Amino acid sequence: MPTAYEIYQTYLKGPAALIRQFEQALGTQAIYGQPTPDQQQRTIDAQAEEIDRLESQIIHLR
Repeated sequence: MPTAYEIYQTYLKGPAALIRQFEQALGTQAIYGQPTPDQQQRTIDAQAEEIDRLESQIIHLR
């Protein structure tokens, strides 16, 4: 958890920096709540595509 001084220093950088700091400290789920099932499925699909791409790249490199 950031100290009061770190929070203040980030506050001086603006709202976006402050939100980022709390997202990093608490996690986005603590701030925004549980993602919807649709959002979860899109994340799973995107990760599966990335895994396929990386596996293909590994095969090509071998």
